[in-house]
Amino acid sequence: MYYVFERTTGSQLGPFNPGELEQKWQMGEFGKDALVWWEGLQDWVPMEQAFSGQQVAGETIAQVQAAQDQSMPPIRQQGRKEAPNLKQRWVMAGIFLCGSLLLIYLYATL
Repeated sequence: MYYVFERTTGSQLGPFNPGELEQKWQMGEFGKDALVWWEGLQDWVPMEQAFSGQQVAGETIAQVQAAQDQSMPPIRQQGRKEAPNLKQRWVMAGIFLCGSLLLIYLYATL
């Protein structure tokens, strides 16, 4: 089974069988910078490289058969941003509220 990581959205998609993945790639459903992973790879590889016939980990995507093991691929962490924690959200809300009150005060005094 194959998994896709869309860099633009940060989302991981799949699993896909080989035919389904190739069809979606040819139809342009994945961005040009999408990455692909399948059982046996150490890390994600550019999908364009996998479909160009270049060797990836000793074999091309066309040579790989769908893996029986449906284990999940390693989660891609590079470029991901964490959401602010609760304390950070309260601080941001406080700054926004103070700024808003200051603007209201300035507008009222003009």
